[in-house]
Amino acid sequence: MRVQRAAAIVFVAAGILCGSTGARAEEPQASPSPSPTPPPSPPPAPATTSVLATLPIRMYANVNLRQDYQRPEDKADLLLDPNQIDGLLTRLRFGMEFKDAKATVSGGLRVSVGETPNPAAPFVRLGDGFRPVTFGLDQFYVDVRPLEDKSRLWLSLGKMPMPFWRGDKGTARAEMAWDDDISPVGGTVNLNLYHKEDSSVSLDNVGGYFIVEWFRQDRFAGLVGDTWMVADQLKLKVHRVTLAASFYDWENLNSGARAPQFTPGSSAVLYPATSAFLLRPGFQRTNSEIEIGGTAFIFTSNVFRIAEGLAQGSLPVTLPLLGHTEAFVLGHYSHNFSVDQEKDGWSGTVGLTGGDLKRKLHPYSLWFTYRKVEADAALATFADSDLGMGTDVKGFEISADYRLTKNFAPYASYFNMDVAPQRSTKFNRFFFGVIWDF
Repeated sequence: MRVQRAAAIVFVAAGILCGSTGARAEEPQASPSPSPTPPPSPPPAPATTSVLATLPIRMYANVNLRQDYQRPEDKADLLLDPNQIDGLLTRLRFGMEFKDAKATVSGGLRVSVGETPNPAAPFVRLGDGFRPVTFGLDQFYVDVRPLEDKSRLWLSLGKMPMPFWRGDKGTARAEMAWDDDISPVGGTVNLNLYHKEDSSVSLDNVGGYFIVEWFRQDRFAGLVGDTWMVADQLKLKVHRVTLAASFYDWENLNSGARAPQFTPGSSAVLYPATSAFLLRPGFQRTNSEIEIGGTAFIFTSNVFRIAEGLAQGSLPVTLPLLGHTEAFVLGHYSHNFSVDQEKDGWSGTVGLTGGDLKRKLHPYSLWFTYRKVEADAALATFADSDLGMGTDVKGFEISADYRLTKNFAPYASYFNMDVAPQRSTKFNRFFFGVIWDF
């Protein structure tokens, strides 16, 4: 009886459970809540272009390494300090320029090692215990072309590339007045007076004002006039012949000179004697000098007014091994109207240039220069630092360079010359090096 009653209870419980399960199965299930609507996608950002990417800005660098050998006739010079005979030298430059033929304003800047204090010799000697070299601003200039025809007129202001024409065939340049490494400071006006559309004929003029040294240190004790220059060059090109006439007016060359003075019963100036600024140690000092006492020196004239003439001609030729090449001549004459002697200089260059990176023979230049420059035919401070180290030189140079690749060129030069004083000392010099630019 108890068993039957227990079985009945179990049976009833099972039925209740089954009914409950069925009821739940038939209940409508709640619909899942819809997923939230995603926020609208932001509109695509407009395409942006870097401003710098659209400007014609060129970044560049130049590494020049050369081994220099010097053989002076005066062997005692080997014992003087500093010993500058032989050595590995370098010239390092980095720059940026903005050049656009259609732009009203362009310009550039460049930093370089060396140039302290000699502006014509930016090479520094290696071998100083692996210490770094010092850089300084070598160029910083602005060009303004205000006219619609941008090639007709432009103005340059700052420390600029050499504005005066000195030859343009290969890598040979007339350096009797200006070393290749000089970047003058001032302002120039460049005017194209006439040109043919095919560029076969053109007449150009460039003139300007240049500051050499603002000198204020010796007020009331010595000469303190600012050293400056005005210059003008007229250039005519007719096909393969180019002629140029230049005039340079250097003023206050003796600025900075000071000598002791004693007037019995009146006054005495006891300041230390100093030379004119451009005749102090470190500069190229091959101009004629006058001693004013206490080892102080001045130029023979406080002004240099110098006239120059340049002429260049070229002719295409075909030579064995060199193929189609160009032979050229470059002449240079200088006369100083402000002095009575040591006032003339002349040089002549003959050379070959040719080659092409797309041909088997790559670009090259080979030239021979003979030069005789009296002491005051040019301002020695800025004259060639290789052949003669300024002025007061008579001798020749043989130079060559060859561009192995677009960015790499070895070169070599040999100099045989008679140098200062009065072109009385024989001096031989040879160097070879490599230039890497990118």
